[in-house]
Amino acid sequence: MISYSVVVQEEEKKIVGAYGISDQKTFNVTFTQELYDTLENLNMRLNGVTTMTDAQEIMIAVNDALSAQPVRNFSDLTYGFVVKSNLTGKHHLAINGVIITQAVLPKAFVLDLEYAHSKGLNLLPMVKFMLLAIKRALRFGNTDISKWLSMQYNYLNKEFVDPIAYKSFIEKGFSEKIAAQKATVRQTPFTSEGLVLMKKVVSPIDDRYKFVYENGEVKAVLRDGITPSVNEFTGELSFEDTRYAEELHFEPVIMRKNGDPFYSGSTLGHIVKVGKVTKLERWDQVNIDPYASCVPGLHVGNQDYIKSFENDSSVTLNVIVSPLDIGTVAINQSEDVMRVRQYFPTSIKGREETNKHFYHPSVYAKQTEADWVDTLEEIINSIQENHKEYSSSLNTKVDVLALMI
Repeated sequence: MISYSVVVQEEEKKIVGAYGISDQKTFNVTFTQELYDTLENLNMRLNGVTTMTDAQEIMIAVNDALSAQPVRNFSDLTYGFVVKSNLTGKHHLAINGVIITQAVLPKAFVLDLEYAHSKGLNLLPMVKFMLLAIKRALRFGNTDISKWLSMQYNYLNKEFVDPIAYKSFIEKGFSEKIAAQKATVRQTPFTSEGLVLMKKVVSPIDDRYKFVYENGEVKAVLRDGITPSVNEFTGELSFEDTRYAEELHFEPVIMRKNGDPFYSGSTLGHIVKVGKVTKLERWDQVNIDPYASCVPGLHVGNQDYIKSFENDSSVTLNVIVSPLDIGTVAINQSEDVMRVRQYFPTSIKGREETNKHFYHPSVYAKQTEADWVDTLEEIINSIQENHKEYSSSLNTKVDVLALMI
């Protein structure tokens, strides 16, 4: 007897069934039209045989046809960028016919891709992020790249209830439970360039005055944008500050002027400014041990992180971080901190209208655009097992230039 049918398993077309005379052997193989036609012909021949010898010969032919099928280590391409190992059940990125076998994709990432794909959303921002994160892991030679990737992505995948959206839904008459569900969003969004949007809590510096050298002496003068006003009855002096966010000066809310100095634009010190890249000089100034606490590095974080440090006198900045600059997330701290080498402050949280300029993430991404050009080449060259024989079976190829848009 030969029984078989064509089914789709996890978006891959398969032929499943059984064959045999007394003992049935089951099979589950990748669909090919040639194999399907062969089984059809053998089944028709079996219906016409009258001797056991002829039936056994046909069973041998079925076994030979199934055994001749090439063993495929990976599934067909899914979501345009992902394959699944038939040996381990793990998922990997597949770009331009090359499978990045060194990095197992985090489960949460695959689920997010699946959800985004089902909703018809653009998958490129997530794929760009993961490519850059893999490149960063390969540069550092992480002994367990997949574990490191999972640590970072699980951190970025956290959600929170947006208080503004929650209030809006309550005002519209939704119950507290439904309002909370509708207002639940990702803490750390991706940009279209694969960068991530983080937060940095800082303290404003009283910089109304600046020092100048004039007529042979040092004088303190008011900065542009600050207008003094005197109360005619009390003599009390007050100031109106109309400066843009880029003209303000901040320092880290915890470390202040302590710790390693860092650059804000071209200025080395402990000052943070909107519109200026904040960067440490060297990577050895960033502790990349995820189990270490209160160690060097520029600290940024998600909503869970900033709620530990925000207060009436602090300011929270919106900052952009490239995966290439992530040292690690700290997995044993209640602060949920991420340590990085550099970040780009784009605005003051809740006060974007005070910006003089609008900073699109693509502006910051251009600083690493040259890195983007060789990202795929560097990854591919570092992979020992690239499964060239598999490349011809991929029905989707990604244009490197398209990934850079």
